Amino acid sequence: EFLVTFSNNAPSPGSEDIYGQRVDGNGNLIGAAFIISNAASRQLYPNSSYNPTNNEYLVIWSDGRTGGFGNLDVYGQIVSATGALVGGNFMICNAGQQQFNPRGAYNPTTRIYVATWHDHRPGWPRADIYAQKINDNGTLSGANFAITGFPATSEYEPDIVYNPTANEFMVDWYDQRADAGDIYAQRLDGNGNLTGVEIPVYVGTGQQGTARLIYNPTGNQYMAVWNGDQTGNWEIYGQIFNPTGVLLGNSFNISNNGSVQIWPNVAYGSGINNYFVTWQDQRFGNYEIYGQVVDAP
Repeated sequence: EFLVTFSNNAPSPGSEDIYGQRVDGNGNLIGAAFIISNAASRQLYPNSSYNPTNNEYLVIWSDGRTGGFGNLDVYGQIVSATGALVGGNFMICNAGQQQFNPRGAYNPTTRIYVATWHDHRPGWPRADIYAQKINDNGTLSGANFAITGFPATSEYEPDIVYNPTANEFMVDWYDQRADAGDIYAQRLDGNGNLTGVEIPVYVGTGQQGTARLIYNPTGNQYMAVWNGDQTGNWEIYGQIFNPTGVLLGNSFNISNNGSVQIWPNVAYGSGINNYFVTWQDQRFGNYEIYGQVVDAP
């Protein structure tokens, strides 16, 4: 089954809470949506990681309970497979300024989660990519650490996946060190430590944003997707690369219908060895959801 998490402002607009909803393998709802966090102020941008060792989830989000929207922190909550909360909400990062768009992944070998986010602690509007290792009982392991922090520029919207073949993580993000935005990635070993050098996934013309990532165990490769404006419109692009950072072919266009296409995401289907990319699409005036199957090489 699946756990869907979302931010809901229905009870009080401008004071969103985090909810979860279980969904079975056929896409049917299991029970009702349940509250994961309803602390004061705003809770936004939830993300969940599944832990097969304990059969539970770690849900993380940006949280304004102590500083409001102007000083969002990162919080987490362990949720059982039945939707019960295990313990209470816990703080992952409360550095100054805002922490946005947290994403997480779990390593069953070392039994740790790694959460990553873009962090404005250098001083707004600058942002760097930070991370935190979390034991699978919800306690923090060590302190927050920087994944990238190129001087005087910003990096935004990271994603993270776990690679069980190599027992390591991969993080990607969009990066403004050279221009309005390129796509970079960084390997972390199975214990969540930086390993190797940063990987330039796409460095070229235009602005890139909203980098998302998936691992393909059949081909032992990653696929990154993002929105880019190389042609003057926001379109959806992709790039496949191997675990050591070698690009497999060139970046390629996934959707270019002449309208605005943003906020992509990507999943991998092991039974048919292909990728499924989704995004928001404005080709008919209103934003709608479109998708595209991409064969793995």
